[in-house]
Amino acid sequence: MWNRIVYVAVPVLLIGLLVLAAGCSEFSIEPRMFSTSFSYDLGITSTEPLSNVTLYLPLPVKNGKPMAGPVILTQQYFENENFSVELVQAPPGINLSGMYPVADNQPWFLKIKAAQVFPDNHNAIFRVSVDNFTRTNSPLQFIETRYPLDNESVFLPKRDFQPLVPAPADSLSLHSLQYSPILISQEIPIYIEYTASPAARVKVSSSIRGGNFWKERYDESGYNSYSDYYSWTNWDESQGWQTAKGKFGYADGPYPNLSHPVWQAVISPTATQ
Repeated sequence: MWNRIVYVAVPVLLIGLLVLAAGCSEFSIEPRMFSTSFSYDLGITSTEPLSNVTLYLPLPVKNGKPMAGPVILTQQYFENENFSVELVQAPPGINLSGMYPVADNQPWFLKIKAAQVFPDNHNAIFRVSVDNFTRTNSPLQFIETRYPLDNESVFLPKRDFQPLVPAPADSLSLHSLQYSPILISQEIPIYIEYTASPAARVKVSSSIRGGNFWKERYDESGYNSYSDYYSWTNWDESQGWQTAKGKFGYADGPYPNLSHPVWQAVISPTATQ
């Protein structure tokens, strides 16, 4: 008897809650648990040993500094017993004419040198990962993922690069904004010099990604992001400046409509923080 009563009563209760939620869902999303995140990765692989290695690889930069979000990338992040490393701004032989460096945000490069290196069982010879997760008090502290070029960590320089401004798209609801996501093909100059057998397959890839996250309603969530990526693959040996191909994407995901009452209720107590 008890089991039957519970079995019947629970659906009735759920229906009541759903009706109540439907009547006030527009003003009860309760945005909360705000956070930002960044991830930066650099990887070099080879199927064969390499000799006389010299590389200059672009780093993500922000405000004229090598940065992965709030993390300043210093030499210690890249130190490796098999290589000598150094952060430099002016590699030899590079011509920035026609490139896209942002004003007051000149490129930084990671210089890597080694007399000889041997890949491990997974063909890896160099790998760096930097992750950052930050809880924030307010959506006013979110990072700029709609147009990150002038605001967040990105790879510079970019060759023949024409950024686009994201256009508004149909929003999912009154309390959120939507944009048409942008994904642009890009070319990044990198310096790759090494000697190896003709069978050597070498790959260099790097990425930076940033995003904003929050919770709303009972267990729903919102997330928007941007990403910057380049990759270069080669057989045999290499000498000098090369062109890495990649993608630059932004304005991906829903964004808070900060003029809506549910977001104003969140912002008002924290607007001065």
